[in-house]
Amino acid sequence: MLTVTAPDEVFPETLVHLENLLLEPEYSSGWYAREVQRITPGLSVRTREPENVLSEVAEFIEFEPDDARNDESGDEFRFGRPSQVILRSGNQEAERRAGKLIKKLPSAEAEWKFSFAKWAEALTGAEKRPFALPPGTIYYEDPETTEMLIQLVKAEEFENERDQIGANLLLNYIGAGQDSEMFRIIRQEMRASYDPGSDFIVMEKNRAIISLSATVEAVRWPEIYEEIRDIYENARSGNIESERLALKHEILNRRYVHNFFTAPAWGALQYLHEYPDGVRGDVRLPVFEALETASLTEVITNSDAHLPPLEDFLLVLIGGGMAPTEALKSKGYCALPENTPLSFCLDMLSNGEN
Repeated sequence: MLTVTAPDEVFPETLVHLENLLLEPEYSSGWYAREVQRITPGLSVRTREPENVLSEVAEFIEFEPDDARNDESGDEFRFGRPSQVILRSGNQEAERRAGKLIKKLPSAEAEWKFSFAKWAEALTGAEKRPFALPPGTIYYEDPETTEMLIQLVKAEEFENERDQIGANLLLNYIGAGQDSEMFRIIRQEMRASYDPGSDFIVMEKNRAIISLSATVEAVRWPEIYEEIRDIYENARSGNIESERLALKHEILNRRYVHNFFTAPAWGALQYLHEYPDGVRGDVRLPVFEALETASLTEVITNSDAHLPPLEDFLLVLIGGGMAPTEALKSKGYCALPENTPLSFCLDMLSNGEN
């Protein structure tokens, strides 16, 4: 996906520069090497950062361990004719130039080393990796640190957009921002963590990775973990202040609108989630409609349906402090070796190994 944005009056000129770049590209292998290094997720066992855990988890969900992305095909890659083009402009000159540029871009000429059987499986989804994470506990012991990262992660599929928005609002109520339950209790009341929070990362249509996390003093991690459980179960049982949930709804609505009109890549992803094969005519984005018309009373009443049981989450513990109890190990357990990606344990737990 490539996105370009510019003021309307200079957008046609911007397309000229884009044409020059795409038709006469000069790629630097050194730049590629630096970029690969920059975007490669840091091992969470080294950083103890929640975002690195989520990066490793997302990669595990999206790719098979021996996925072709790791293979060197020997073919040369370049920008070619796109399969879809999204124009968010009523400027007829911009549309004319965009169409002209598209016709100039080359279609694929290489014969890729990709068997028909594998192509058919990919097309029909026959070998698509399930959108799931195993339950259980991953523990990485680092006796040299005085902190512990506690992170609960779940790959969740929703029945529809209304269900997704309900879960997003409830998770934000639990852990997003200074008015959240985790911030109010774990940071302000217990003085136990500087960074308790939640994440709701939409990966595909009606699919998201949801997460709760806190970095705490190592000796206190069992106590804080129980508090996180209590906060989550309290919200899941419908014990929610409607005024604060209404504020979360207003904030989420503003964020969606702001991102859609100011972040081209974000807006394009919303479109691709709904129309992966393109569309002619009117474009509808049901997730926006569900957010705008969300009934907060319904969200609270059905909070246990919107949020999965906490027992279904994967628990990741990275740092010092005591090892997890036998109760936490009962749904699956993996002690992560030193300097090893989470996929090592994710594969073991997915295969029912301890």
